[in-house]
Amino acid sequence: MKEGRSVNLRKLGTFAISLSSTGSDTEEEVNASYIKSAKVNYRPGKEIANMLKTLAYTKISA
Repeated sequence: MKEGRSVNLRKLGTFAISLSSTGSDTEEEVNASYIKSAKVNYRPGKEIANMLKTLAYTKISA
């Protein structure tokens, strides 16, 4: 991920980095100081995604 690539852990899913930045009028102005934050995105594998579609939820009393 450090090199800008996604990491695929097969059945578990895929992890990737996304960046948030401030805008710029020209490409030449852009540098690392424009980056505001970095986050890790997760996309579940097929089995986990299918399991999430069929979950049933029940309210638990406090």
